[in-house]
Amino acid sequence: RCLISRVRPLPGSAQMDGAMLVQLLRTSVELGMTFSDKLWTFPAAVPFSSEEVASLLQAAFSQPTSYATSLFIQRAAQLPALAELSCSRIAQLMQAAAKQYCRDAVNLLQPLGMVYGAGLVDLCRHSAAQQLSSEQLLQPLLIVVRCSAECTQSLCQLPAAQQLGSEAVATLLRVAL
Repeated sequence: RCLISRVRPLPGSAQMDGAMLVQLLRTSVELGMTFSDKLWTFPAAVPFSSEEVASLLQAAFSQPTSYATSLFIQRAAQLPALAELSCSRIAQLMQAAAKQYCRDAVNLLQPLGMVYGAGLVDLCRHSAAQQLSSEQLLQPLLIVVRCSAECTQSLCQLPAAQQLGSEAVATLLRVAL
């Protein structure tokens, strides 16, 4: 923590590009380091591309629940480039968040695991989520129907849910039982 505070004012920190910072952030979340919050203040964090934001969220959603991961997801979800994510990328992130959330919910690991469910609900509010196909929606829905009424409700409110056929609905009901 002290090291980042000391390095941040150096001229080289302003010259770092987004790719360098993405790698540092990804490493920090994989190692569960809480100081990653300081890395978000580097100038390179401002112009992250949508793909960089997606890769950071994907990395976070694949990590075990921790305080550091919780902070990381909250911070990444506030980046402006998130609004530019494609429909297919949103679907991938939804599935990753659903898997980790339900893994934690089933194992009752930590209350911090709720951040994955909150992340999934936030992704449902994303404009690209409104264009998901029923097939894209079905994957995370099949995961969360077993462990979260709130996430299931958020996914079912998306337009693609109205396009689910009788077989898909029957499968959801079987999985939920």
